[in-house]
Amino acid sequence: MTNSFEMRSAVCAAALFAGTAAYADLTAAQVWDDWKSQYEQYGEGSLSIGAEETSSGVVTVRDITLSVDDDDVNIEVSVGNITFNEQADGSVRVTMADSFPLVVTGVDGVVITIIMSQENLEMNVSGTPELMEYDITADSYTVAFQDAVNGDVTINGDASLIARDMAGSYTVAKDTMRNISSDASIGSIDVLVDFQIPGGDGEYVTGAAKINGLQSQSV
Repeated sequence: MTNSFEMRSAVCAAALFAGTAAYADLTAAQVWDDWKSQYEQYGEGSLSIGAEETSSGVVTVRDITLSVDDDDVNIEVSVGNITFNEQADGSVRVTMADSFPLVVTGVDGVVITIIMSQENLEMNVSGTPELMEYDITADSYTVAFQDAVNGDVTINGDASLIARDMAGSYTVAKDTMRNISSDASIGSIDVLVDFQIPGGDGEYVTGAAKINGLQSQSV
């Protein structure tokens, strides 16, 4: 009698665990849907994609562009390709290009190009469609000025912000509204500015700064 009871208990526990694990699995399509929901908050027509391919637990989205307009500027980010790959533990790994441009166009016609880049970015998404947790690490994340074009005048120079040894997570909860909480750390931030003043007599603007050990939390 005791052995039979213990066997039934073990089977029930195993079934419960298996059911919970299956429920916790995310699909690549569910994570991509979550990304689309985030992008679409910027307005109708803000998201453009070239193609969307699904095969054996992998969703590959090609030629992604995000465009945001307001009264003063248009911001366009050409993200390129993103791949969502289902993992054996029920999570989804996200991979994207090492760098991509962000182009700001003002109403005055000035076009500023900024390059966003990351080194050894690792992004993993776990949880459920209703509660997704993003875990992210990167050796570095860089925002760098490339140039500014005003008619026939092109301004070049060095201006960058580099965040090193990044690690963090953020959670997206879906109930009556979209709630996001985050927890992140950055080993250091390096800031560099070095460019010639347009129209100046050989004058330069230069500067550098370093900030160590940053922590941030939001709920």
